[in-house]
Amino acid sequence: MKNSKKSLVVILLFCVLLAAGVLALKNFRKIHRVGKQNNTSSVLSATSTSAILNKDSIAKALAYTVSRHGLSFLILENGKIVFEDYHNGYEASDSHVLASGSKSFSGIILAALIQDGYVSSFDEKVSNTITEWKNDPSKKDITIRQLLSLSSGLDPGDNGKAPSFSDAINAQVSAPVGTFQYGPVPFQVFGELTKRKLNGKDPVVYLKERVLDPIGVTLAGWRNVSPGSPNMPGGAKMQAREWAEFGEFLRNKGLFQGKQIIRPELIDELTTLQTKNTPEQYGITFWLGQASEATEAGTKYSNSLPGESTSQNSEALPKFFMAAGAGKQRLYVIRSLGLVIVLQSDSGPQDKFSDVEFLQTLLK
Repeated sequence: MKNSKKSLVVILLFCVLLAAGVLALKNFRKIHRVGKQNNTSSVLSATSTSAILNKDSIAKALAYTVSRHGLSFLILENGKIVFEDYHNGYEASDSHVLASGSKSFSGIILAALIQDGYVSSFDEKVSNTITEWKNDPSKKDITIRQLLSLSSGLDPGDNGKAPSFSDAINAQVSAPVGTFQYGPVPFQVFGELTKRKLNGKDPVVYLKERVLDPIGVTLAGWRNVSPGSPNMPGGAKMQAREWAEFGEFLRNKGLFQGKQIIRPELIDELTTLQTKNTPEQYGITFWLGQASEATEAGTKYSNSLPGESTSQNSEALPKFFMAAGAGKQRLYVIRSLGLVIVLQSDSGPQDKFSDVEFLQTLLK
C-alpha cells in the first residue's frame, strides 16, 4: 500500500514537472514574438547598433503593416534578430506562401548552375538546352539573362496561373526583346531548362540540396503545377525566420559561416539593374530600389511593382533589393545598413500598401 502511494506521488510530481516544462517551452518560444493580436506594439528585442532604427519608427512601421493585414514583421541587423512580431492571428511557427517572392529562388538556382558548370554564363542561349527553340527565329537567340530579367519578349502569361513546364516552352514571343513583361511563363521555361541540365532532377530539389540545406534554411513546402512541374514563380512556402536567413545569405553575397556557397559576383549580377526605358526596376529575379531616370520625385527609389501608387514627396531611401509577392510578401535586403527585413501579409489592393511608405516609416 505504501509503495502504491509512493508511486502515485511520483507520478503526480512527474506530471507537475512536465506541465511546468511545457509552459517554460512556450515562454521560451515567445522571447522574440511580442504580441499576436491586432494593433500590438513592441520594442527592440536585441541591441541595435544602427542609429536609423529606433523604437518609435519600428512601432509606427508595425502599426502600418498590422493595419494592412500583415502577419509577420522581422528585422535582422548584421545577422541578429533585433525585432520580431507576429499579429492578426499569426505565430512564429506558422509558414506562409511567398507567392512571387518565390521567383528570386530561380535566380539563385541559375547562379548555382553557373558556378557548378551546368550553364556557361548568364548570356547562354536558352535554345542550347531547349532545343525545340533552335528553329524558331523569334526564340532561338533568347538568353537566360533575358528570360529571368523578364525582357525576352516571351508572352509572360497570366499572373497567378503558372503553366506546366511543357506548356511554357511552347509560349510565343509577344513583344520585342528588351520589353519588360511580368508573368509566370519565363520561370516555368527556366524550370524546364534546369531540369534538362540536371538530367531530370527537380529544380526545387537542386535548390534545396545545393543552397538551402548548406545554409540551414528550411522550406515548409513548394506547390507543383503538375507532376514534375514545380510552380517556380509562386510555389514556395516558408516561415518568416527561414526567409530572413535566406535574405542574410544574400546580404552576405553567398557567404555562409566562412564558406562561399555562391560566388559574390554571381549574386551581384542578380541584383544589378537589367531593365531599360521602363519604370519597373528589375535585376535578374529581384526588384531593385536604386537611382534611375524613372525615379519618383525627390527619391532614389522608383515604384516597386507595376501600378503601385506612392507619395510624390518621398524622401530618399538607401539602395536595396527585394523579393516580392502578392499579398505583400516582402524580403528587403539593405546592405548599406546591414538590414534584412521580412514581411508576410494577406494584404489586398484595398489596403493600399506602399513599399516606399513602409520603408520611410521604418527608416526615419
